[in-house]
Amino acid sequence: MEKKLKRSYPRRYLESPIFYSDEQRDYRAKMYNASQGGMYFETLLPLSPGARIRVKMENSHPDIYYAPEAFMVKRAKVQWCSKIIDDGILGYGVGVEYC
Repeated sequence: MEKKLKRSYPRRYLESPIFYSDEQRDYRAKMYNASQGGMYFETLLPLSPGARIRVKMENSHPDIYYAPEAFMVKRAKVQWCSKIIDDGILGYGVGVEYC
């Protein structure tokens, strides 16, 4: 049986480099989809569910997304993190919800 995801907001699919930060430093990642409530990105480092981070799009431009507030720094909570392997490189897919 296929599991249906309940989403509060529609997702927009786009690829964009982002930065995310914990309390110690900034990291680069790549976002693949976003909504007014959260986003999905991929990174080389694992993040713990429940961790609080900040995210910011690297090349923010209003023409690529419908919500102008998406270009500000957002506080977010990691909802899930799973291993992914792409072309033999280990990475992590991360889903966050904006706080």
